[in-house]
Amino acid sequence: VGLSAFCACVRAGLRLLDAWMSAHLWVLVFSPSLPLLLLLLLLLLLLPMQIVLLRGRALLQHAELVAHLPEEGPGVGTRSPRSRCSGAGTGKRISRGHELVGVEVGEAELRPARGGLQQVEAQFQLLRSRLRASASSSQWGSPMSR
Repeated sequence: VGLSAFCACVRAGLRLLDAWMSAHLWVLVFSPSLPLLLLLLLLLLLLPMQIVLLRGRALLQHAELVAHLPEEGPGVGTRSPRSRCSGAGTGKRISRGHELVGVEVGEAELRPARGGLQQVEAQFQLLRSRLRASASSSQWGSPMSR
């Protein structure tokens, strides 16, 4: 009994909404604010798409910048910002008290941990190829559509 009463209430509400919309539809059609209303609706629909496209474009630019970074070398991108040590990359031994992230400490240089840099580069290559594929498949992402 409860479910059928709920369904009847929903049907009555839909009928009331339909009658209200059909009565006010002519007012909206001849209203001077209808083009503004439609433009606002269109902008609200396109805003999330623009945000996604801008994020994708920024990620692609970041991936291309990272791809042009110098290859691994002594002290290149291997220190954490919190590890302020004067001996990094100079061939001196680093004491155990310094916080190092993802590196192995050798006598002559700091090197990225085994496979660390290669793994990051592979992830960026995959990200770049996915972003380029999605940008080329959509008309919004290509520079020619602007």
